[in-house]
Amino acid sequence: MKSFVLAMTLVLSASAHAFTATEAVSNLIPSGTYAGKNGAEKCTVNVTISTDAVTIAIQDKNNKSDYFSLLNSYANYHVDAVTGEISATQKLSFPRYLQGGSKILNVRGNDKNQVEFFISQILLDHRGNDASTYAACTVSL
Repeated sequence: MKSFVLAMTLVLSASAHAFTATEAVSNLIPSGTYAGKNGAEKCTVNVTISTDAVTIAIQDKNNKSDYFSLLNSYANYHVDAVTGEISATQKLSFPRYLQGGSKILNVRGNDKNQVEFFISQILLDHRGNDASTYAACTVSL
């Protein structure tokens, strides 16, 4: 019985300290447009934080962009309580790809006063062909 009470206490305390998506991103970086780098290439990140949602757009040097919108009410995201890293997944609806495909967002701070952004779109067809895309950008604060 004691272990059950302890487990429930840990669950309740963890949920009491859980961050919403907007709080988590605000703790890492404020809204704005930031110039950054992906390796040696230049890129731009646009962060838009509203009351109940966050949108992150990454644009590379060729003006190719990818974005991810995350609602506070969205169930498929996680915020690491220690590092503040945000991870989210979104199911896509492309009928020619396995399970419709998926999109993944990761945002994390590093020890160099930078924020790293990653957006991946995974698209595999029934024949094993890969049409996946990946966007990344690291910005300095």
